[in-house]
Formats: sequence, structure tokens, C-alpha cells
Amino acid sequence: MKIKKILSLLAAAAMTVTSFTGAMSVSAADIVDTGDCGDLTWTLDSDGVLTLSGEGEMASPKITGSIVQGDFLDIYEYKDHMNEIREVVIEEGVTLIGYCAFYHFPNLVTVSIPSTVTTFPYTSNNSNENRAFDSCTSLKNIKLADGLTCIGDKAFYGCTSLESIVIPSTITYFGDHAFSDCTSLKNITLTEGLKVLGGAFNNTAVENVYLPSSIETWNATSAYDRGGISGPFRNCTKLKSVTFGDGIKEINVTAFEGCYSLEELSFGDNSQLTKIERAAFNNCTGLKRIEIPESVTTLEATCFSLCSSVQTVYLYSRTLDTYNLPDNAMIFAYPDSAASGQKSCANIENAITSALNDLKTAVKEAEKYSEEDYTTASYGVLKALLNEAATKDDESHVLGMKHLTEDIYAAIEGLRDKSEEPSSSDPSDSSNPSDSSNPTDNSSDPSNSSDNNNQSQSPNTPATPSTSAPTTATPKPTTPPTVTATAVKPAKVKAVKVKAKKKKLNVSWKKVSGATGYEVQYATNNKFTKGKKTVTIKKNKVTLKKLKPKKKYFVKVRAYKLASGRKYFGKWSKVVKKKTK
Repeated sequence: MKIKKILSLLAAAAMTVTSFTGAMSVSAADIVDTGDCGDLTWTLDSDGVLTLSGEGEMASPKITGSIVQGDFLDIYEYKDHMNEIREVVIEEGVTLIGYCAFYHFPNLVTVSIPSTVTTFPYTSNNSNENRAFDSCTSLKNIKLADGLTCIGDKAFYGCTSLESIVIPSTITYFGDHAFSDCTSLKNITLTEGLKVLGGAFNNTAVENVYLPSSIETWNATSAYDRGGISGPFRNCTKLKSVTFGDGIKEINVTAFEGCYSLEELSFGDNSQLTKIERAAFNNCTGLKRIEIPESVTTLEATCFSLCSSVQTVYLYSRTLDTYNLPDNAMIFAYPDSAASGQKSCANIENAITSALNDLKTAVKEAEKYSEEDYTTASYGVLKALLNEAATKDDESHVLGMKHLTEDIYAAIEGLRDKSEEPSSSDPSDSSNPSDSSNPTDNSSDPSNSSDNNNQSQSPNTPATPSTSAPTTATPKPTTPPTVTATAVKPAKVKAVKVKAKKKKLNVSWKKVSGATGYEVQYATNNKFTKGKKTVTIKKNKVTLKKLKPKKKYFVKVRAYKLASGRKYFGKWSKVVKKKTK
């Protein structure tokens, strides 16, 4: 051991022993070892806490190719104790963390990084690679202070025990695979100011994400002269919802490839989005509904490849063709658009009108309930939703209106009598979020159709809350009474008539009392497994267009009723067979 280490140990030992009235006390953790690392000093105590202190940068090795667990012992002498280290504390004054500084420390649990560390990358040899905490499989706690602007490539790659991370608001750049293969990572929060997303979160367990408007590129490219392509959320198989900031201009290659749990894709009223690149949502096999804004001018090949479950696409652009949309989807587009010339399309204006009418019906229902009769918290939720509904018009997006309609019915069910409101001195507030339930959950409803009634709730993140309502969760319903399926389930559709036209079928049927709308399903075989399409309409007639000539089709109809934010379906009608002219 070096002389300076011995002196440091003696000094540390002297500091731990004090005398008071003849008694001696020793610090809880003794110094085990100490040394230098560039401009810094490191100290390891008997509790497994490694502390780096001083001012300036850690020493950093040159990148020489592949690395192994014990590399760079001559620079990072504390690696002799890598199996003992449980916590790393980097003190204020340190400005840079070295390449592979804590690579593959198997028992490291906690890391604290100060505000003076502004960047993670090791920039020698034109590389952005850092790998400071790569493969620290026990790492659970990361404390990142504001001031950090960049997290380089593979900085926390393969930290499989990490479950959540709070990203500082000062972050502007993520390198490729910064948190990739952190297979337990569920919670991340990205804030405005982020410019380069990189392939940061591949193969994580993240479930919901908000993407800030400030993102300029999805690839770790020009900022550090690196090339390459890597989707930021590729193979995040548990990702359920994504909220896109309204300043995002494009969705990059493989951005969400293999996100099996993503069911719905909506970009809201984003007027900046122009391009969805190849394989952006490739193999998202759970995706059922897509809404594409008017501003999108380019859908690249394979952007929705292998999205085999897509049922509905709402297309607001009048110029975008439909070649690269899923073949099995019902497409709603404007009648005079380029889209209508590519694939069979329904009229999106009808879909918008239908969604708007449903929303107006929900608003009228909500207006029956007076603010003075219900608790401040429960009525506040409903009032905020009504305020949002007042901003909707016939140019609103369908999915947004559908979610708002469901939320209004849920808020009605959540209204609580004013007598239940706790006084300000009452410590037990019964509106605790843990008491909330989801009144729109109809998974147990036997009349529920998994193909048509599995709409996810709008993503809700700190950056873009779905409403301005109080944060109190919707309480359990007490009034009005719970609506049961048997009370609202519409009758079976009867008297279905199908008339053949040239490449068309005119379908009509007898109106069902109390029905909100109807679903018409048609296919080229009587088992409805070939060429199946579904049309949702309000009227009791519809023209099925752009069919194959002289082709036999099978048609059936069922009614549905919307109640308390749920769709209740009646039985299918008898199947009618008809051949087009």
C-alpha cells in the first residue's frame, strides 16, 4: 500500500476516536481503503460506501475494444473491492464520471450523483460511450441532481433491478441504450427541454410515457458525431400508452417496434407531426385503433407492418394515401381524399359526428346533477370534464371525444352526496385514491365485445394531464344507481335486408328501441374469418362500398347502447348471404 494511503488511514482512524469523560467512541463505519483517481480521492468504509471527493474529473481509460469485469484496475484501484461496494457517493465538486468507472459491480445498490456532474459521456476517440454503471444488476436507487445535461451510451445498461428513475429537468440528451435492458424499469418521467432521445429505453418494463414537445431527434446522432439508429422504446412489451407532445415532428425508425401491449395510438391535435418512419410501430400486435392527424404527409413502408389486430384507423389527412396502413383495418377518411382511392374507406365525417353526438348526450346527462348536491371533490371532477367538453367541436379527434365521453359517465357514477363530505378537521378523508374504482371497466360484462369495446383510457402524465380536475381519484359510486347489463342491453336486430348493387351492398334493418347505434359486420365466408370488416353507424341502414364484383358476402347486424361509459351489445341478427353485381 502506498505511503499516502497509510497516512490517510492513520488520519481517518484518529478522527474516529474521541475521549469524553474518560470514555471512547468509535464511528459506526471504519475506513477500509483510500486512494486517488485523477483529481479526486476515493474512500471506502466498512459499510461498503465508496465516496469520491475533490474537484475536477475522474481519471478515464482509453477505449481499447471489449471490456471485462476487472478492467482498468490501474486507474480505478477501488475495483479491488468491487464485490464489497454497496453504495457510491459522488460529492459536489466532481465534474465527470469516467468510462466504465463502476462497470459490473454486482452488489452496488445505491448511487448519488451531484449537480456538478453535468455530463456522463467519455468523449475521447469521438465516442459518446460511457458505461459507468453498465451491468450493475443490483442497482435500485439512483439520485441524479439538477444540472446533469447528458447521459451517455450504456451508462446504466443492463441494471436489471432498477424500477424507477427521476430524470432531472436539465437533461437534454440521452445516448443510445442509456437505460436499455433495465428489465424492471417501470417508471420514467421525461420533461420539456429534452432534445435527443436516443435509443435510451429499449427492452424496459415502462408502461406509460409522455414524450416532450422539445424532442428534436430520436437518434443519438449529431450532438456527439455518432451515427446509427435505435428505437427508444423498442421491445418495451409492457408499454400501454404514449402521450405525444404537440411539437414532435416525426416518429423515427423502430421507435416503438415490438410494443405488444400498446392498444391505441393517437397524436391528438399535433399540427407539427409530418412523418412516421419505417418500422416505427412494426410488430405492435396488440394495436387496435390508430388516429393520424392532418399534418402527416408521409407514412413509410412497414411503419405498421405486422400490426395484425388493428381494427380502426381514423385518417384526417386529405392527401395521404393508405398503402402503408394495415390491410385488415376499417379506415375512416374524407370522401374526397387520396386515401379513398387506395383502400375501402368509410366517411370520417360520420365518425366525428357520431363521437360528437355521444359526447353531447353525455354532457346533457351530466347537467342534470347540481353542484350544490355533491361533494366538492366528486363534482370538481365532473365540472372539469364538462369544461373540457365545451372546447370540442366537429373538428375534434374521434378517440379524444370517445375517452372524454367515457370519463364523463364515470364521473357521474362517482358523484357523492354532500353529506358524505368530510369536515376540514376530519383526518379521515374518504376520497383517498386508494378507495377509487374504475367504473368503466366492463371486462366481466358477458355482452362485452373484445373486438369493439376495449378502449384504453387517455394517457395521463404530469406534463399533460387529461383534465384540470382535482387530483382526488373518482370516488366509489353512490348515486345514481349502478346500471346493469340486463337493464340496458338492446334487443336483437331483426328484418335485415340486403340489396345487391355493382360492387356494393345496401343493408337495412328494423330499428331497435333505445339503441345508441349499430354494428354491421360482413365477410366472404359464413364463419366471418375471411375478409371480415366492421362498420359502426347510428342509422338503421348503410351502403357497403368498394366490394369485389360478383362476390358472395355474408352480413349480420347487432345493436348497442352506451350507458355509464360502457357499450352494451345485443345479439347478432341472422346472417344474410348476398352476391354483388
